[in-house]
Amino acid sequence: MDTVIQATNFLNLILQTNRSRGHDLRQDMEWYHALVRSILEGDPKIHRAVLTFNTESSSPGPHVFLQATRAGSEIVLQDLSIAAHHHLKNKTPETEWFHEFRDRKNPHLHRRVLSHDIKSLDASLRRGDSYIIDKTQMKWSAPYLECENGNFIPKWLLTLSAAFYGLRPNMAPEFRGVVRVDVSLQDVDIDQCSSDGWFAGTHRCNLTSMECIPIRGYGFVLDRYKCQCKKGFYHPRRVAVNGFKRKEKERAVSGSPRGEGAMEEGSSNCLPCMEGCAYCRDDTPCHTQEDGILRVAIISFQGLCMLGDFIGMVLAYHFRRNKVQHLWLPFLFRAWVFKLTVDAGFVPKFVS
Repeated sequence: MDTVIQATNFLNLILQTNRSRGHDLRQDMEWYHALVRSILEGDPKIHRAVLTFNTESSSPGPHVFLQATRAGSEIVLQDLSIAAHHHLKNKTPETEWFHEFRDRKNPHLHRRVLSHDIKSLDASLRRGDSYIIDKTQMKWSAPYLECENGNFIPKWLLTLSAAFYGLRPNMAPEFRGVVRVDVSLQDVDIDQCSSDGWFAGTHRCNLTSMECIPIRGYGFVLDRYKCQCKKGFYHPRRVAVNGFKRKEKERAVSGSPRGEGAMEEGSSNCLPCMEGCAYCRDDTPCHTQEDGILRVAIISFQGLCMLGDFIGMVLAYHFRRNKVQHLWLPFLFRAWVFKLTVDAGFVPKFVS
């Protein structure tokens, strides 16, 4: 966008400060070839640059059509003025980028007052008005496939165009031509998870329980995202899915994580974790579940043991004069209590 704006406003200043420059285009053809070539040199993502001139407002098509195309490491310059004059004469979806600007009655331009302290300029040109554009005056196209010899090739492009203007005798802006660039989108990632743009919201994640996360580095290719369970949810198969019913090819070579962009058969929705679990892998509770009966049983057993110790102390005190028996009475009592517990079939059960 910056490259297009700079080239367009440069032509605005040239044509509006030197009004004779735009009337005889042929003498400056090499200069315009250099300009359209410099547009491609300025940004490697630009695949094609076009510069059109319209010398007469009554003419339906451009009189000059210069094109520079990137062919590998080379840039091919072409003068397609004769063929383009007939091709762009009629309004079609393919020529909308030109006729939309040409048919505008009152373009919204920014007016600037220029002062030139240059003695070589005429007095009428040392101070005057100039009209420039900004990014809001640019036209965007939808992505499209490149076409060569009537066949589509797997290269996605996007067209940006902006018009430049000269000045009429009454100092009003006059349409003079269009600067157009075709930008390659092959290295531009498609973000189907975003809330704006051409592919906004085209993912298949269930936003109630999932969040969409784009996967960068694949270029202008669809289905490069993963659906990840939100906080407080888990997936039954413990993998990230995106809702498609076909399995992607194995990506071990590319090094992408397993499950990104892949489809797991079965439910594609995440399930809520157990109450109190911020993160979980399954429906296992995160906290120990209290068992009142088991707690009462353990406390009762501990109380019985304490009672047995107290009785053993009393018996030991009572038979304190018997130096042999009072030493093993408490142990006999505890063995008797343990035997009663085992005979009753009491086996404590614990939870994780």
